[in-house]
Amino acid sequence: MLGSGELVREAIFYGGESAYTFQYRDFAPQKYAADAGWLRATKGFTISDARDVTYAIARLQEQKLMATVARMRRLSPGQWSILPGYTLNVSEVASECRLPETTIEAVLNAFAVAPGERNEAFRAVDDFNVANATPLLRVNDDFVLFQSYSLAEALYESPFYWMVDKPYAEEALRNRGRFAEAFCRERLELVFGKEGVHINVDIVESKARKVGEIDALLLFGDRAVVVQAKSKRLTLESRKGNDGRIREDFKKGIQDAYDQGLICAQRLNDPKVTLVGPDRKSIVVHGGLKEIYILCVVSDHYPSLHFQARQFLRYEETDIIRSPLVLDVFTLDAMTEMLPSPLRFLSYVNRRTGYSERLIANHETVILSYHLRHNLWIEKDVGLLMLSDDLSADLDVAMAARRDGIEAPRDCTGSNSDGYRNPPRSRRDRLWFPAAVPEREDDYRCEQGHRADRGPGAAGWAGARYDARNQFGEKRFHRALRHCTCTACRSSIAKSL
Repeated sequence: MLGSGELVREAIFYGGESAYTFQYRDFAPQKYAADAGWLRATKGFTISDARDVTYAIARLQEQKLMATVARMRRLSPGQWSILPGYTLNVSEVASECRLPETTIEAVLNAFAVAPGERNEAFRAVDDFNVANATPLLRVNDDFVLFQSYSLAEALYESPFYWMVDKPYAEEALRNRGRFAEAFCRERLELVFGKEGVHINVDIVESKARKVGEIDALLLFGDRAVVVQAKSKRLTLESRKGNDGRIREDFKKGIQDAYDQGLICAQRLNDPKVTLVGPDRKSIVVHGGLKEIYILCVVSDHYPSLHFQARQFLRYEETDIIRSPLVLDVFTLDAMTEMLPSPLRFLSYVNRRTGYSERLIANHETVILSYHLRHNLWIEKDVGLLMLSDDLSADLDVAMAARRDGIEAPRDCTGSNSDGYRNPPRSRRDRLWFPAAVPEREDDYRCEQGHRADRGPGAAGWAGARYDARNQFGEKRFHRALRHCTCTACRSSIAKSL
């Protein structure tokens, strides 16, 4: 019943957006970096150029809207019009970015509704709407944009369709898959370091037989995370509620990724197989793995992903292989941003996968925000916890402060620091959150004497008191721990667990 096409259609329509404006805007250049030559030859610009134009338009509209509202105060109500605040031209955009006007004009034309287009195919809310692909409207020599988010979304989504049904289509599809894998690797390296993330890992049983392939493998002590990335998107027929297409899209985008990840996870502890990296060097797993997590990551906006995963995903769970976590690249980005140390990241994945059948939310970012604010914990006598969308407000603000530089708290506790300034004090919260965490980490050194500076590949810290049994399923103890992501420190941590 809950998996019927009609209900999935409702979930898709009311599910909201997957990404923040700055994620669409800033990830698009990486997504289409390999297509830069084709784009420059056929469109006259690259997606990096289009990103700069998109950012300039957002700044320009902020200024024009404020000026328009101020001017309206001096006019009679009959003369009021907010339209000038949404209207722009090539020269105005050029004043906000350092690109030639010819390039700016090419970008604006690419994302503007074509002359003569009447959007006649748009008959229902789930039909294709040309305004989503081309959000700019032409008015003589000017352009009108009513929502900057629409332009950022089109920047991330529309270029793919420019390349479909053309000789370049196959190469474009391959580039989408490479982007998904590269993005996951780069974000996870921010937390686990380059030495902790292995990409394109082959599981080889003999010289002539490969039994599995992992897009990205994380090894941390006796824990492993298997990441399988896909670039499959939800088709228009699925959005309309077509049962068959919904299940087909889900199988290609999610179920197949999980099945592939499960096969690999089942062989990680097998002494008969060898893990081989792209450089053909063996990857050694020290001792038996006690917990293996499977992350299925999609690279595009996949409406109602959490709801569909609950209804359609068929998975197996053992004492070692935990239930899977299905997410998009935008959620993975937020996780690596807000959980910058391996222990914090793994703690959340442990909690989240442990509550797979007891949590409902419209999007994974709601659950992440709740965890950052309240420490995700569900008592045994609670059968189901439903989280409303407004709980993601803390994460929304923190991410905007970090990425767009707005004056707002940079974490989900109301602090302007990057750490947990005011950690919760209830019994369950003390199981993971530090009892006292400094606002600055600059003076800390790990057990090997490395400075605990923040940043990609640099040292991090794991805070203080936590309950290892609740986090890792091991013996319960409290200890102060400072570490970085170097091999020596990770080895020391693994032994202590």
